[in-house]
Amino acid sequence: MISCTTAVWQAAYGSKFGAPPTAFADLYFDATRLLLTRLAQVSKVENGKLVIDVAALATAVRTRTGFCGVTGTISLDASGYRTTPITAW
Repeated sequence: MISCTTAVWQAAYGSKFGAPPTAFADLYFDATRLLLTRLAQVSKVENGKLVIDVAALATAVRTRTGFCGVTGTISLDASGYRTTPITAW
């Protein structure tokens, strides 16, 4: 389970990799998790091939609200910009 706090994530990262995360790593982590979560929701396998509807993916990402990230709860607007504050710093 992912905590909605960067301090917990940074401590877990340091324990696993033996060094603190680099600058902005928490934001990259959140962006990657959000994208992979939405990819899993809109992708499918047809005839043994991965099929991703790019328009559906864009809509899924841009309409996301209340995503629990390590930098806080994340909501995006129709253009894909974050509308909630970053609580990590």
